[in-house]
Amino acid sequence: MKLAVFSRESKFLTSWNDHCEWSLDTKEALLHDSNEIEGKEGGFIETGSTDAYWVNPDNFRIIEQEQAVQELCTFIDGIIDGDVIANMMTNIVGGEWKNSGIDGSIWICDGREMDGDNILEIIKESTIEPKALVWSLNDANENIFYWIDSDERINSTPAPDYDNFRAQMHDLAQQMESLTAFHMQVNGLKSEDCQSVYLQQQISGVDMALNGTEVEDVKSFNDF
Repeated sequence: MKLAVFSRESKFLTSWNDHCEWSLDTKEALLHDSNEIEGKEGGFIETGSTDAYWVNPDNFRIIEQEQAVQELCTFIDGIIDGDVIANMMTNIVGGEWKNSGIDGSIWICDGREMDGDNILEIIKESTIEPKALVWSLNDANENIFYWIDSDERINSTPAPDYDNFRAQMHDLAQQMESLTAFHMQVNGLKSEDCQSVYLQQQISGVDMALNGTEVEDVKSFNDF
């Protein structure tokens, strides 16, 4: 597996010979063989200028504007603070939006009152400037980070995905099996007598549990 260094502020590290250089584009990331570095996926790495982490760039996404708008609607549907939504609507569709109503479930713009369903309809029907869309996506959630690359495409960090989850978990299970076989002594045939056999049984149990995982078990955007 190839890993890259990613920072929310600077994006992908492309060089750190004399000083760190960064790029918005996944394809320009400096790749490292995971077997040849001390860092692991998700691990922190000191770059001197910004907080950064080891990531698998293959798991990052490039998404169409329509998909990004759908994800924004999902996030907004889960926001409780009506003032946050009002500020977001001012940013992405224009006008002066204010939150109203006893329970904060009504918004007013240009004298027109709207509920949550009206808000989502307006977002879906509006032509939203990509930078404003990305700003709103990042403001509306803490789990996925979005940005625009040099080709004006919307990128994001990994999102919950059934196939990706299973593939990575099976890969981890295989790595644990290999490490156990390489490092552990085999001094018995039963788990009660041999820690190596016990570990292999537990790893097999995880693999079997993964085989029973269904699409419905994995988070969707509605779970954020």
